[in-house]
Order: sequence, then structure tokens, then C-alpha cells
Amino acid sequence: MVSEQDLVDLRAKSSKESARLIIEKCAHPMYKDQLRDYFEHAPRFSFNQHISHDLKQALSWHIRLQETDLLHPDHQTTTRQF
Repeated sequence: MVSEQDLVDLRAKSSKESARLIIEKCAHPMYKDQLRDYFEHAPRFSFNQHISHDLKQALSWHIRLQETDLLHPDHQTTTRQF
């Protein structure tokens, strides 16, 4: 996988290993803490299922974006133009 930040080889990696590597290597630094928090929270919330998720928390990012034009909760302004 290649992003603006780095690249990572995900071959022969589990879903959890892949997610961890993507967060550490490819995610934008502004979102790494949020992604790490979610990665640690989701298995506890979903009772450690194979693909752990908390849809309410995950979708809250998109709801925030729709309502405020901001994806990150700590940002007060946006440069988004219509």
C-alpha cells in the first residue's frame, strides 16, 4: 500500500497486523492518535471478533464531516471550498 506518508507491504499479514501497519506507516500524522485509539477500542467493544468494529464510533467521523465540514474533532476551521 502506498500513501502520501509512506508505503507498507501487507502481503501475508493478518487483518489486525495490516491495520496496525497502515496506521503507523501510511496514516496522516494528524489522525494517527485517533486511529490507534479506535484500533484499541474496537476489539473490546465487539468482543474481540475477527474483524473488530464499532460502527457508531467509526461512522461518527463521517457524521461530523457532514455536519461541520471537519473530519478531525480538534479542528475549528476548514479549507474546504464548494
